[in-house]
Amino acid sequence: MAQLHEQLAATVDAWRNQGYPCDAYPTIVEIKAERDRTDGIHGENGRKAMAVRKWENLDPDRLRYAMIFTDSATRAADELLARRRFIEEFET
Repeated sequence: MAQLHEQLAATVDAWRNQGYPCDAYPTIVEIKAERDRTDGIHGENGRKAMAVRKWENLDPDRLRYAMIFTDSATRAADELLARRRFIEEFET
């Protein structure tokens, strides 16, 4: 049985070889540990977030980006619902 990372790699490779077909617009939502919020690379205003936001700003009608920081492994249902609305709003 293949490991998860091997299965994901094969799926992504096939998608890449097909030219990244997608029926909907991409939405990137990152869920991160609260302790990383101020991290200079992976934090809310870190280099990675700034780079993705620049990418998002190139065509904001086609790409959405958000970060969720949590101090727990589980999320309250209302917070997940709010994030789902964020994605659904973009798709309509």
